[in-house]
Amino acid sequence: MKTFAYSPRGGRRIRSVWGGGGALVLGALMALGGMGGAQAAPAPAGTKIGNQALATFMDANNIRQESKSNEALTMVEFVGAFTLTADNTKSAAAGNTVPMAHTLVNNGNDKDTFLIKVVDATSSSPTMTKITIYPDANGTGSPSGTPLCSSDATLSATPCSPNGVPVTVAGNGGAFRFVVAYGVPSTAGTGWVGKGTVTASVPTLTSTPSGTTSGAYTTTTQTNTDTINLTNGAAFTVSKSISIPAVKAPNNKDWPAASTSVKPSVAGSVCSSTWDASKPNGVTVDPRCNYTVYTINYSNTGASAGAFSFKDNIPSGMTYVTGSAVWSGNGGVALAEPATAPPVNFTVSGNNLSTTVPAVAANQTGSVSFVVLVNSTAKPDGSNTGNVALYGTTDCPASSIDTCAVTPTNRPPVSVSQVYAVAASSTAGTTTSDSSSPLALPASNAAPENNLVVMPSVAANGWVRFTNHVVNTGNGTDTFNMKVGANSGFPANTQFDFFKSDGLTPLLDTNNDGIADTGPLDPGAASIIIVKVTVPPTTPVGSGPLSARIDAISAGSGSTVLDSVWDQVGIVTTSALVDLTNTAAGSTDPNSGDVGTGPSNAPTTTQAATPGVAAQFSLFVKNNDSINATYSLSASQSQTFPGTLPAGWTVKFYASGTTCSASTLPAELSSITVNAGQQTGLVACVTPPTTAVTTSSTQSIYFQVKSTTNASTGAIVSDIKLDAVTLNPATKKQLLLTNSQTGQVQPGGTTSYIHTLQNASAAPQSCGPFNVTVTSPDAGWTYSVATVDSSGTPTNLTGQLPVLAAGSEVKLRITVNAPAGAVDKFINNATITVTDASANACGTANNVDSTSVLLGNQVGMVKEQAIDASCNGVAGAFSTNTLTLKPGACVIYRITATNNGVTPVTKVFINDMVPSYTSLTATQPSDKCVASSNATGGPVNFANTPGSVGVTCGADSVVIPSGGTLTMKFGVKLDPVVP
Repeated sequence: MKTFAYSPRGGRRIRSVWGGGGALVLGALMALGGMGGAQAAPAPAGTKIGNQALATFMDANNIRQESKSNEALTMVEFVGAFTLTADNTKSAAAGNTVPMAHTLVNNGNDKDTFLIKVVDATSSSPTMTKITIYPDANGTGSPSGTPLCSSDATLSATPCSPNGVPVTVAGNGGAFRFVVAYGVPSTAGTGWVGKGTVTASVPTLTSTPSGTTSGAYTTTTQTNTDTINLTNGAAFTVSKSISIPAVKAPNNKDWPAASTSVKPSVAGSVCSSTWDASKPNGVTVDPRCNYTVYTINYSNTGASAGAFSFKDNIPSGMTYVTGSAVWSGNGGVALAEPATAPPVNFTVSGNNLSTTVPAVAANQTGSVSFVVLVNSTAKPDGSNTGNVALYGTTDCPASSIDTCAVTPTNRPPVSVSQVYAVAASSTAGTTTSDSSSPLALPASNAAPENNLVVMPSVAANGWVRFTNHVVNTGNGTDTFNMKVGANSGFPANTQFDFFKSDGLTPLLDTNNDGIADTGPLDPGAASIIIVKVTVPPTTPVGSGPLSARIDAISAGSGSTVLDSVWDQVGIVTTSALVDLTNTAAGSTDPNSGDVGTGPSNAPTTTQAATPGVAAQFSLFVKNNDSINATYSLSASQSQTFPGTLPAGWTVKFYASGTTCSASTLPAELSSITVNAGQQTGLVACVTPPTTAVTTSSTQSIYFQVKSTTNASTGAIVSDIKLDAVTLNPATKKQLLLTNSQTGQVQPGGTTSYIHTLQNASAAPQSCGPFNVTVTSPDAGWTYSVATVDSSGTPTNLTGQLPVLAAGSEVKLRITVNAPAGAVDKFINNATITVTDASANACGTANNVDSTSVLLGNQVGMVKEQAIDASCNGVAGAFSTNTLTLKPGACVIYRITATNNGVTPVTKVFINDMVPSYTSLTATQPSDKCVASSNATGGPVNFANTPGSVGVTCGADSVVIPSGGTLTMKFGVKLDPVVP
């Protein structure tokens, strides 16, 4: 059995493949998503799938109200699936080594370890002399690199274990390519046949590193058969690769670059498909046109000479460059088109190439290479680019090429559609490039380009650091050169230095073009660049603003693609007129000191915190000016201000002497006044999100003080300092309580909510027992707590909740009792807190249920789920319990909205969404949307717009009386694992 730590939900665009009938009635959650025609990847093992439903209705006063349901959750189990391809048949003479290519693809929903084994079980006598397994990272179909294992000790390789060689392969389509090289015995006689059995299997014991077992697989073993037929004639081993041969290109030119990662040519550009001897590489110097080189390598492993033939029908995403083909036997000279006589027969018809080398001696090798243009229509999925060539395994003359050249080569992997684009900005996450290039100095840092970083001041003979953000917005890995593109106001001797995000490590020139760069960035990856600007001592005090344009230039694009951000200093001062430090004396450490203009390279102070618990920082503000000043207080995750904090983090400032953990805190500060020449202390409370974490991480926090009026120099002055918070797991365990809900109640009435408490810690860590409390500031409101078993039966909780093992859960029903005198439309917020009361110390989790008082009516919401075992729209038993299912399983949700009030409600809709990693099943329940028999004004309708992820049930005209219900059902299928 495979166990998992908790994984976040979501992470993929949801597909909807079924459209429900009925009138189109769209509710509040009719969000749109993408529809993909291809099979989506299944949810990674351990993912939890689920969401809440929402009911909307009009109350007796014709006021729109809402109610949220509980959350129904499904845990995704591991499912293993893999394929091994392919069978091979080749001929060879005695004494030769024959390579056979294979590919292992892991189609399961998690990485796993497989055993690759090759045995000689059915060869004729004598058996093969050696069997060696090589990796084939580039998919050339030929041995490369260090052997994984071998039966030949002379290769200095690890002996092949009887159990096989372990290889770990990523899930959801990860591939491992390898080549098995067989040694044909030199004593093999007429009629000898070699048979190699290649096996990929899942270990019967727990495998590493994923912890799966063979029981998670429908098929635990895949087998290929490699056959070698002994021949006294010619026999050919062939591979196709994207590579430059050992010989020169036509006209003795250098070949164009050959890469398995190619980009399409720019649409609308004029790109030659004919070899041009006047060009340095025979094609073009236009960077909008892209080419690559294919090489067909062949080797006669037979006993005598023979003709070698192959055909290559180049797919539509590429175009053969006429006049570019070269045979290795005559390097630097293009093959004639057509060439109908030895040494090579060669004909071309559009993208169809036919080649025959008439007389290839035994043990002779050779190659035919040619150039292709990567068209602008080349597709990223390789569907119109990658292909195989067909060849003849034995003597195959040109006259018989159509019938004897039928054996496919390997298919070299091709990564297509590299598009170069970059966004440089003042803030993280900006992916919009400048509207013009190069960028003119903007008047202000206006959205959406975020292209101006402003530091208020710099001292003469001092320095200031700017934080710039560079994002690779292309769709392929790229490197970006960093340069000062323009200078507006900085003196001639100003020094500009580029550093990595730590502010200490200089940027290097990783691509050997003489310019400091970001290093390779994957698509969507971001890099923080620190620009240190040092002004000379002769810089006039009071001068400014001083600006410099920083360009991020795509090296892969040939430096034609760039984006810019401007770094600007407001004014030059004599010294730091305000100083922000962690201590009264401050630190002068050259790396982390906070005395003087900041920020420092490294944090001055690092405090530890746990989720939801504040870290406390002491701050001191010293006014070095001759006049009193008031300074605003702010914080950011970068040195850019105004800035943002990471999602879920908060920073609050208080007077000196405050303790962040105190139950009662003083008034929060937004500014502080400091007299001339004086220093004043304060406290910053930095609180991370309450979300539990399993590993430690460090978050930078920049603090800024900024004068609210001009200093004595006539300028606004400020200082920034860098501190950090190390966020540690509370106990390296995880306690989850889901989820906060909303509902209504009448004065003197009751309503209830279902919550799920789960120990989401990694096995075998237990949590509990637990204290459960429900608190509210509102007088007269009372609450009771009950546990709910799998049948839905509640049992009042009179003491502590018992211990929960890792991965287990318990349902809690919170009943809310409103006072008889509750005022209409009053909202009660009840906090449900569950605290681990033992030495296990799993921490605390809480939810808040919001209950609105309605004089006439209230609607309660319950979401349940059941297994649809046959995926035919027929549900098993419904419950609020978490399900654990494999990819490909089906679930039916049932959401019931009940009018618990005394007066009818109208315009009732239930809204929900198809969860991530699922799609609507083809066969839905027959009762998708049903109102109780006492409802009037219908009919009610179920609606889902094809291509959307929202589902809804209800009608504007429906009236649900007291005690009446509206029920929606819909079925989803967890995205399956496809072998």
